[in-house]
Amino acid sequence: MLRRLALRFALIGIAVLFLAGGVLASACSEESASAGDITVTSFIDAGHTHRVTIKGADIESPPAADKIIDTTYSGGHRHTISLTPEDFESIKNGSKVTVTSSSDAGHTHTFAIKM
Repeated sequence: MLRRLALRFALIGIAVLFLAGGVLASACSEESASAGDITVTSFIDAGHTHRVTIKGADIESPPAADKIIDTTYSGGHRHTISLTPEDFESIKNGSKVTVTSSSDAGHTHTFAIKM
């Protein structure tokens, strides 16, 4: 009886760690969309995340001025991020660019962008 209970708790603990690891791994995941686009998920803040898509065309040929990009709508609101021409060059060259979104609903989100 005690052995079964210990085994049950061990399995529950493993399941919880597995699920928590999946959430943390996706907190700032990066994945390719189409035509060289990069879609990045923010770190969790205020209990939720947002996603932002960086256009492949902007990475290949960075705009001359800063570019403001909308995040996805989540938790009843959205944010924006701003990328400079230098940010686009850094992304293009394989460096990670970390940006903080605009503030909305009393919080911001951090995005780590890398190809």
